[in-house]
Amino acid sequence: MFETALQLGLRRGELLKLRLDCLPRGNNEGIKVMRFPDDPSDSRIKEPAVKTAERVIPSSHSLLMAFRAYLTSPPPLGRTPGKSPYVFVTDDGAPVSLDSANDIIASISRISGVKLSWHSLRHLWAENLADQLAEIPNGIDRLMYLGGWTNPHSPKRYISRAIAKQAHGFMKKYQETLYPTGGQFDESTEPDISD
Repeated sequence: MFETALQLGLRRGELLKLRLDCLPRGNNEGIKVMRFPDDPSDSRIKEPAVKTAERVIPSSHSLLMAFRAYLTSPPPLGRTPGKSPYVFVTDDGAPVSLDSANDIIASISRISGVKLSWHSLRHLWAENLADQLAEIPNGIDRLMYLGGWTNPHSPKRYISRAIAKQAHGFMKKYQETLYPTGGQFDESTEPDISD
């Protein structure tokens, strides 16, 4: 679950609603994020919701291999087959609940010593992607699609932060050209103002 959230930027509800038929088959490398509201096969008392637009997100080879191992290995490392069409299930084959998902990320957070939540992983994903997409002409549109946002203002904050970070980096480089010795005055770089 952790790797899926980190690599694809999925919300907690999107992770928990991933079904086996959402995983790629054959040469396809895209993982489908689908809405399954009021799904009769969802046995959870509090059904997770997909709050974003449906989309297909390309997956890394390493994530696809992890899914393959998870689906084909026997428990406890692999998925318990049987009862549920959902990808992430408990030891008895029932779909992972919202509370269990929260417990999983809390355990990872405690063991790693890094404060984490499912939403913080999504923010990290969005910020990293925005850094790469900020200079591309339709970068915000790409980020909007991959993140599943329907409101164009939602991904703009990530692009704005990326642009601000790039602007700060540019300004530092510019200032270093003015004062190449690390900010200390050097007579050899003193501009000639005799004219």
